[in-house]
Amino acid sequence: MARPATPVGTWGKISTKPDGRRFYAYARYRDYDGVSRLVFRWGDTEPAARRILLEALRTRNPDNGEVSRDTKLADLAAMWLEHGIALGEWKPRTVERYRDVIKALDKAVGQLRISEATTGRLDRSIVAMAKVHTANALTAKSVLKGMFAYAVRHDAITANPAANLSPITEKVAEVRAMSAEEFAGFRDHFVKTITTKKDVGRQRPSTPVDVLDFLIGTGVRPGEALGVCRQDVDLSAGTVEINNTVYRAKGVGMVLQPETKEGDDRKFKLPPFCLDMLDRRLSQHEAVMVFPSEAGTIYDPNSFGKTWRQVVAGTDYEWVTPKTLRKTVATMLANLLGSQAAATQLGHTSDAVTLAHYIQRERPTVDYSAPLQSFFIGMDSTDTQQKP
Repeated sequence: MARPATPVGTWGKISTKPDGRRFYAYARYRDYDGVSRLVFRWGDTEPAARRILLEALRTRNPDNGEVSRDTKLADLAAMWLEHGIALGEWKPRTVERYRDVIKALDKAVGQLRISEATTGRLDRSIVAMAKVHTANALTAKSVLKGMFAYAVRHDAITANPAANLSPITEKVAEVRAMSAEEFAGFRDHFVKTITTKKDVGRQRPSTPVDVLDFLIGTGVRPGEALGVCRQDVDLSAGTVEINNTVYRAKGVGMVLQPETKEGDDRKFKLPPFCLDMLDRRLSQHEAVMVFPSEAGTIYDPNSFGKTWRQVVAGTDYEWVTPKTLRKTVATMLANLLGSQAAATQLGHTSDAVTLAHYIQRERPTVDYSAPLQSFFIGMDSTDTQQKP
């Protein structure tokens, strides 16, 4: 009867021999191409040589990309990320986000091998991460699920240990939008501050104000507003197309991404005040971007955000952010036309997210005072009748 072959990724008996003043250990390892090869390691003592060889056998990965039970999670994460990028599964900003989260995961579980990555060990790391930053923990859960799904597809394991991690709920803050009066006061303060204070922003005075007006006139994100190009504006039709978003990529600089966060292109009919502003801007410069930087290139959303924070610092408007304007647009449209109209304007596929995160809920006054008063009067009348 033929002797059974050594399973792929494993090795046979470890032997040792003296080599002068040192020792070497050796064993046959069946590589992932099915070929058995002798592997040697040296050490100052026989146990040391055996220990060094054993570590080499455990970490052996001859075809540079094969996933096994002994693959470290740091390496698995790198292979999963490279695979996803090659397939074009994610937008560049998503890749950056995953890279940042993977760095945090490397510190927590990166040196574990796939065979050591139990649900319990992964869960403890995710729960600890959630105590510090809920959003990072939620992204880390998605990354781990993707990593181990990749390992399952490559036969390193049979089940995904990240499939049943503890549920993490991100606290949903109460939505606060601005009234028309609040926005008018805020805009006056915004204009006054950036036109009178020399230390607030480099883009003074018109560009930040025009971006502010575009945000309240459309409900788009700052990155989408700053990504609007001249060709996206049709003044005669009174429309603008939202096709791009801009962001600062690490090691690259400013990037114009030809896609929005939701991946859908939107076309808006603009209110007159927005059209007048765009008409003025397009006649004042010839830059490709509608809201260019001082150099005529892409205006960095981080710079716009810095200017915004300087404007509101130490004032009653510190609670107001660019996202507040997005919520204000959604709340106004929902009150007038319904939540689906607000969702369509914001680019959401349904109104579920819009209702949960962008529309301020009014608390109606419950008025059952009349029957309660009648009950009280009746009770008082009964008490009076019972008196001698």
